[in-house]
Amino acid sequence: MYNDFKSTAYQKAGDYNLSSFINLIPYTYDVDGADLQRINIHGLVQEISIFESIDKNVITGNVVIVDASNVFGEIPITGLERLEFTIATPGVSKFYDFTVESGEPVFVQKIEKQEELSANTKGFILHFCSMERVRNQSRLFSRAYHNNHELIVQDILRTQLQSKKTFIFEPSKSMHKHVFPAVNPLSAINYLANDTQSKAHNGAGYKFYETSSGFHFQ
Repeated sequence: MYNDFKSTAYQKAGDYNLSSFINLIPYTYDVDGADLQRINIHGLVQEISIFESIDKNVITGNVVIVDASNVFGEIPITGLERLEFTIATPGVSKFYDFTVESGEPVFVQKIEKQEELSANTKGFILHFCSMERVRNQSRLFSRAYHNNHELIVQDILRTQLQSKKTFIFEPSKSMHKHVFPAVNPLSAINYLANDTQSKAHNGAGYKFYETSSGFHFQ
């Protein structure tokens, strides 16, 4: 998801490097029927916001759309469509790669109510999240573990959420036994985080969250 990016120099607050495409991938096929459609909505996008928080397990964000050509009136948007684009801060070597080919796209999780801006123009907001949240909502697992919490979390991240993103952790104090009976992956991870004590500190309680560097458990 996060790769090296050759960016221009940072010049003023708010500068960013955005790809020439912001593709919306609905669940309809192209004219040849060989692949899903890719609709470049770059010209309709007015604003992109990406949010990282230690109180949220995954990255979220939204895209503000102003549609004057009825592009969205011809696309059946029902949720869980994919968005792919790249965006970076100038001068920073790491960037968000939300593409199918080299990164991981984000998923549309909510479409905010449309607003009539004029007779032929509508405005609305697409809210998106990392694919791990989508997988979490549709998956239950049952398993017994006997290991350090960080290694259990890593196993859940790789096997249940099928995430290939970097996992950054702080070593915990001891090994534990846990049995998870039919729970969501993130629910299990958050349970472990609340019950984890650092090997280097006396304080109890970890956070599991995603940033531009990957997933953190610390």
